[in-house]
Parts: sequence; structure tokens; C-alpha cells
Amino acid sequence: MSFIILAALAVGACAAETETPPTATPPIVVNPVIPNTPTLEYTCSRITAAPASTSNAASLFPPVSAADFSFGPADAPVTLIEYCDFQSQGCKAMASIAAELMKNRGDLRFVFRPPPLIGVLDKSEASVLAALAADEQGKFWEMYGLLFAKHSEWTSLSLSQFNAGC
Repeated sequence: MSFIILAALAVGACAAETETPPTATPPIVVNPVIPNTPTLEYTCSRITAAPASTSNAASLFPPVSAADFSFGPADAPVTLIEYCDFQSQGCKAMASIAAELMKNRGDLRFVFRPPPLIGVLDKSEASVLAALAADEQGKFWEMYGLLFAKHSEWTSLSLSQFNAGC
């Protein structure tokens, strides 16, 4: 009996393949009926948010002082504090954003704190020292603008070439 089942399976396996019928194309609906589904309505509302002051003891950053490089009204409702290195490409981009903000906003105070990235960028310390030397002459912001305006020129110099130009 098992011989007959095996023979039937062997013969069935060698049978010619049957063609699979082509798949039917989906019907095209000329006038579809779309049920009326209610759409949720969203509205906008305006809120007023006032900044909450925190004590300086809880802050990770020191308060703005006369030692900072800043411009804009001291009593401005918004103070933008930027920690940035002159050699950083990101800081160069931020300088143009800060300049645009300051040009268009009279109620903004901008504070620049230049911590040098010693050991990270090769001319970081030298560029900060150049800005501090300019500050001794009352020209910090002129040097700030110059360092970012000529950024691609001086950042491509070797450290010795940069120092020779200072």
C-alpha cells in the first residue's frame, strides 16, 4: 500500500505545471462614494508667558556683569549669552545670527563669553588673546567682527603664521 502512495506522489511530482491564472486588475470606481466623516476642529489660542527668574545660586552660569562683553540695553527683557570660540565654524554662523537679531531687535542684550578651546582648536587661545588685547584698547567688538569677517582667511593659516600676523 505504501508503494502505491509513493508511486502516486512520484508521478504527481513529474506532472506538467499548470499555468496560474493571471491576476485580475482591480476595478476602477468611476463615482466613488465617500462617507461623510466628521473632521475634528482645532483652534489656536494665545497665551502669555512670563519668564520666571531663578536665583543665581541655582544657575549653572554666572550672572552678567561689567566684566562681560555685551551690547544692547542693560535692562533688556531678553539677554542672549553666547559661549563661543572665535575659531569654531558654528560660532561664526552664530555671529551672523546674533548680528541679525541685534539689528532687528532693540529689546535684546547680547553677551559674548569667549572660552578658548585649548587643545581642541589650534588658534583658539591666540584668537581669544587677540580679542582681549583689542579690548584693552577699547576695540573688542571691532576685533570680534574682524575675526568672524576674515574667519576663512585666518583659520586656514598655521599657528605660527597666525601668531606672526598678530
